[in-house]
Amino acid sequence: MPRKRFLKLDAARQRAILDAARSEFAQNGFEGASYNQIIEGAGLSKGAMYYYFEDKLDLYVTVLEEVTAQALEHLGVDDVWTLEEDFWTAFTDMVRGAWKYALANPEMAALVKGMQAFPPKMRKEGRLADVWGTWEALMVRMLREGQRKGEVRQDLSLELLAAIGIAIDEAVDFWLIDNMAELAENPVEEVVGMIIDLWKRVLKP
Repeated sequence: MPRKRFLKLDAARQRAILDAARSEFAQNGFEGASYNQIIEGAGLSKGAMYYYFEDKLDLYVTVLEEVTAQALEHLGVDDVWTLEEDFWTAFTDMVRGAWKYALANPEMAALVKGMQAFPPKMRKEGRLADVWGTWEALMVRMLREGQRKGEVRQDLSLELLAAIGIAIDEAVDFWLIDNMAELAENPVEEVVGMIIDLWKRVLKP
């Protein structure tokens, strides 16, 4: 996690560092991102950055933690699954909200794609595991709610369904982000309908 010296910086200074990191990681992914470019963009010396973060991965995960919190707050996932409407209506609302949010925040979308590009083993290590676990928990919660309402198949274990769901989610996210410029010209409901149709073919009883 960020070193104490970073947490003691004023909000504007913290924001400058995180914004420089977000931009570089979104544009080039973790592996391709230049730590020196981030340092220069934040207006720091290389030595100073190591007072604030242990290494590039530490900074990257800090950015992902912020992006994840912002996305979940915007999507209102806690509210979605407490509503007593039918599962597929709630799920469609969430997919619609996520697609609109991605269109309005392409940098965030690129960061999520970058996280998904990490090998599965690395996603299970350290703080990155905590971030990834947040998204996995959301998938499990969603599927459990669908099963409770009888709108998601129960012939497969929840663990297996979650693994399948995460794989679908990754594939869809990669495709959407890679084709975002073209898809942005299509009506939102057309894209959302396509995604929901795919999910229904896999999850419905």
